[in-house]
Amino acid sequence: MNRDLCSMGEFYEELFRRYGEKPAIRYENEITTYADLDAQSAKLASAFHALGMCGNNRVAILIGNRPEFLITEIAAARANVTTVPLNSQLSDEECEYTLSDATPDVLVVGPTFFDTVRDLQQRSQECSHVIGLGSDSELPIGFHSFDGLLEKAPSTPPEPHSRADDIATIFYTGGTTGEQKGTRHTHESIVLNLYSHVYEFEVRKGEIGLLVTPLSHSAGYFAKSILMQGGTVVLDQVFEPEALVQRIENERVSWVYLTPTMIGELLDHPAIADAETSALDTVVYGSAPIPTSRLEEGLEALGPVFVQFYGLTEVPNLVAVLPKAKHDTTEDEWLQSNGIPAQLADVTLLEFGDERDEWGDDIGEVGVRSPYAMEGYVDDGPTAPRSDDEWIRTGDIGRIDDDGRLSILDRIQNVIVSDDQLVYSTKVESVVQRHPAVREVAIIGVPKNQVDYASDVTFRRTEQDIKAILSLDDDEMLDLEELQSFCRGRLDPPAIPKSVDTVGTLPQTPYGKIDKKLLRDPYW
Repeated sequence: MNRDLCSMGEFYEELFRRYGEKPAIRYENEITTYADLDAQSAKLASAFHALGMCGNNRVAILIGNRPEFLITEIAAARANVTTVPLNSQLSDEECEYTLSDATPDVLVVGPTFFDTVRDLQQRSQECSHVIGLGSDSELPIGFHSFDGLLEKAPSTPPEPHSRADDIATIFYTGGTTGEQKGTRHTHESIVLNLYSHVYEFEVRKGEIGLLVTPLSHSAGYFAKSILMQGGTVVLDQVFEPEALVQRIENERVSWVYLTPTMIGELLDHPAIADAETSALDTVVYGSAPIPTSRLEEGLEALGPVFVQFYGLTEVPNLVAVLPKAKHDTTEDEWLQSNGIPAQLADVTLLEFGDERDEWGDDIGEVGVRSPYAMEGYVDDGPTAPRSDDEWIRTGDIGRIDDDGRLSILDRIQNVIVSDDQLVYSTKVESVVQRHPAVREVAIIGVPKNQVDYASDVTFRRTEQDIKAILSLDDDEMLDLEELQSFCRGRLDPPAIPKSVDTVGTLPQTPYGKIDKKLLRDPYW
């Protein structure tokens, strides 16, 4: 491998040389070895070239958590083709927008999405080639067969022509503040990011890592990090607590990534009480902190295994990390933070428009720069790289204390103006979450006196009332009066909820975060 200028193709070929016949992926009852990954990705890379793909061509991937997802990514890297991973949990409308924006030349699609792709083709989406997983008899007319292409393709991959600074992947943001944006990432930045993943998330040699969230997002980086260490990636399509416990027991899972909501469901399931989890060494989570009460349960049930991360699509996963050693219920200052900046990330606080004085001297929009930050957005064009000394604005309001701990206070658009004070929804949520009846909570601002404001305003400098939307534990009840009584003394008066709604479960985005945009829509 060229140690100075590393392409993803070289990166993968080094892994294949190192790990050969070791198991790389477990999916259902099948095992894919590193040698299998080598052979299959080499053939698919050759097939891409046979279809006329190279250089600036793009292949979009719309597959659930299956080995073919990773095979396609590896093949694209070896063929010097840019990948566009699509979240398998996106709506048809979101898929259509992303595909129209990304303009892929080839789309690799799993059986679950055949109808979606056919509908898109008929309406608007033009794509030179669609490759479908499954037998020829199952494929819609006009689809290439994934297996058929592998059977016919040469076993020797095309000569790699990619450079370290070529664009390897375009990841799309979650679109929580507007339309999704495509972020461009180079071969070298992804390799650097993977090295940082191994270090920050304590990925050990031979790790057995279980992934249940979409490979198109954070889980894709985690999968590559595990492969980088010669480990085995165990793939599941969906999260189900009992099945996850069985996986941990039967397959000796040592490393897992879960959202905070999933961790809560796991701890609530009776199967965890008697489970054999001694092999489990690391539980990584992101999107939100774990409430202290939940963390105490987790530490008792699983031991000191938790690692929290804060990141964004523009700077994948690794802006700040709260390591295992700081997941200590006696250290509130650490638990209320998002940890310290990752080794390869610089973090600062930036002024937010003309409103700096309102936030306070020690508060600002979090800015980050890193060698694995995106090269730029798709709309920037290929000749508009990001300057090395340009800070990427995260859209998050944060604070950095004297010990270097970063605390994310809120998304800018989620900050609420109540009684002429700024209220951070996350602070209110951390208090409400402590009520023993509350499973999950989302705090939003609603118009005072139900005044009709424009629905497209993303950050409203207008008086609002605090609304708590709660998901309660089974057979529990919590009315407004009791909730307000619980919050008094824990929150300033302007931050105490003025109304409360109860729902079965809180809606989530395809990326595992509570969908506050959806929750606000009926009121704005």
